[in-house]
Amino acid sequence: MSQVTIANPVTVVEVDSASCKVITQTAFGYYGSFYCTLGLDPASTTEAYAVGYNTTIKANGISIVDGTEITFAHPGVYRLEWNLQFRNQDASSEHDASVWIRKNGSNVTSSRGVIAVPARRGQVNGHTLGAWSWVSEISAGDNIQLMLNVNSTDVDLFVFGAGSSPTSPTSPCTQLWVQQVGY
Repeated sequence: MSQVTIANPVTVVEVDSASCKVITQTAFGYYGSFYCTLGLDPASTTEAYAVGYNTTIKANGISIVDGTEITFAHPGVYRLEWNLQFRNQDASSEHDASVWIRKNGSNVTSSRGVIAVPARRGQVNGHTLGAWSWVSEISAGDNIQLMLNVNSTDVDLFVFGAGSSPTSPTSPCTQLWVQQVGY
C-alpha cells in the first residue's frame, strides 16, 4: 500500500493510492463557528449595536470576548462569513438594516451593506436572511465586531422557533464562521 499526501496551508489529505480511500484529513489553520439564540432588539434608529454570539460550536485560535468581539490569537488572512435573520413587525412599510465591520474599535471603510426587510403581510412578520463574507489580514490580538443599525425599531434580529410540520430546527438570529485562508 502506498500513500499520497496532498497538502496546502488549510488542509492535508492522505489517500491510499491503491484503494483511493481517504486515510486522514486534518485541518491546518485557525477557525471558529458561532451563533446566537438571544435575538437583538434595537431600541434606537440613531445607535449602532454590536451583534452578539452566545454559543460556540467549535473553535481553534478564535474566540468570542464579551459576547460580541471576535478575537484572534494568531496572525493571518481570515475569511469571515455570517448571516443575520431579520424580522420586520411593521405592516405598512419595508425597512432597512445596515451592517458593517468594526476592527479594533474603528469602522472598516467600505464594509457596510444595507438589507431591505419586507413589511409584515397579514399576521406574518416580514423577514429576510442577510448574508455575506469578508476577507482581511488580521494580527494576533485583533478583534472584529459586526455592527448593526436599523431605520425603524420594528426591525430586529430574531430567533425563529423550531418547525412542527415538518419538524425542523430553530433558526438562530446570527451565525458566524471564521476560517484562516492564508498566512
